[in-house]
Amino acid sequence: MADSRLVDQISSLLQQQKVLNLQLQKNNQQMQLLAQRIWDFKEQEQKQLAKELHDGVGQILTALINRLNSDTAKSEAPTEELELARQALQDIRDLSRLMRPPILDDLGLEAAIKWLARQMSGVNDIKITVVVGEYHKMPESIQTTFYRICQEALTNTIKHAAASHVFIKLDSKDDGWHLLVSDNGCGFELADDSQKGVGLSSIKDRVSAYSGRAIIETTPDEGCSIKAYIPMASAESTITSGTKITSDNIELNNKKAKTND
Repeated sequence: MADSRLVDQISSLLQQQKVLNLQLQKNNQQMQLLAQRIWDFKEQEQKQLAKELHDGVGQILTALINRLNSDTAKSEAPTEELELARQALQDIRDLSRLMRPPILDDLGLEAAIKWLARQMSGVNDIKITVVVGEYHKMPESIQTTFYRICQEALTNTIKHAAASHVFIKLDSKDDGWHLLVSDNGCGFELADDSQKGVGLSSIKDRVSAYSGRAIIETTPDEGCSIKAYIPMASAESTITSGTKITSDNIELNNKKAKTND
C-alpha cells in the first residue's frame, strides 16, 4: 500500500514537472517573440527616421543649395555658405543610408554587406574582404539582423582594434545561417570591464531573439572573431515586418511547438 502511494506521488510530481516545463517553454517562446518584435520596431523606427531625413531635411538643403547656386552664379564665386550646405546635404545622405540602407531592401543582404564594406573601407583606410555563400530562404528580419551585426562588428573594429584587415563570411550549413567577422587587430580581454558598451552584448541579444548564438573569440594582440549563428528553424516563427504581437499569435506558436514535440 505504501509502495502504491509512493508511485502515485512520484507520478504526480512528474506530471507537475511536465506542466512546469511546458509553461517554461511557453514563456521562452513568448520572450523570443517579444524580443523579435522589439528589434523589428527599432528597425521600422530607423527606417522612418532615415526617410524623413532624406526626404525632409534633404529636400530643404537641396532647395537652399539651389538658391545659393543662383546667388553664386551672379557673383561668379562659390560662397562659404554654399559649401557648408553641400557638405550638410552629403552628411544627411550618408547618415540616412547608414541608418537604413535602401540597398538592403532593394537588393538584399549580400549587396548591403558589400556596400557597407566599401563605405567603411574607403573612409577608414582598412581592407575588408567579403565572402558570401548560399543564404537562400532567409527572412527579411534575419537579413537585417546579420547586416546589423556586420555594422556593429565593423564599427567596433574601427574604433578599438587598430586592424588593417577584416574578413567577413556569410553562408548556410548544418540547418543554420553562419556569419563570421574577424580582424587582425589588437584584440582584448573579454573580462576587461573597459570593453563594456562596445556593442558586443547587442550582437548576442540580436541572435538570441531567433534562438541563435554569438561567440566572441579574442585575446590581446591576436585579433578578434565574432561568430553568429541562427537556426533555419527559427524562420518558421519569425515575425514579419508590421506583424503585431497578440496573445493569439503566441498561443498559435505554442500549439505548433507542442505539435512538433
